[in-house]
Amino acid sequence: MVDNSFPKGNRLLGEKDFSRVYGNGKRFKTDNFVFYLLNRDQGKPRIGIVTPKYLGTAVERNRIKRVLREGFRKNKDLFENLEFIVKPRQKATELNNTALGENFLDEFPAN
Repeated sequence: MVDNSFPKGNRLLGEKDFSRVYGNGKRFKTDNFVFYLLNRDQGKPRIGIVTPKYLGTAVERNRIKRVLREGFRKNKDLFENLEFIVKPRQKATELNNTALGENFLDEFPAN
């Protein structure tokens, strides 16, 4: 059975985690996202999602986070041994949930 949970071990939680990825990771810009990736030797994949206020209301930002978490949760095997931060760009707010999730997976630089 596939593990579709999203425990704390799969999240970047504190400023220390985010600073490590921002400082030591590589940045990749795509049409809809900016990714910061940090390879690890082993361990669970970990994601951090940053949604700045310029993306819209809290409802819009939460929708984006929910869709990105779902894409990560269902496709953990694609992100093995990675810690990464995803920051949606303004253009991502124009996409519906299905397109947003598909673009997240298509534009992810490790694929």
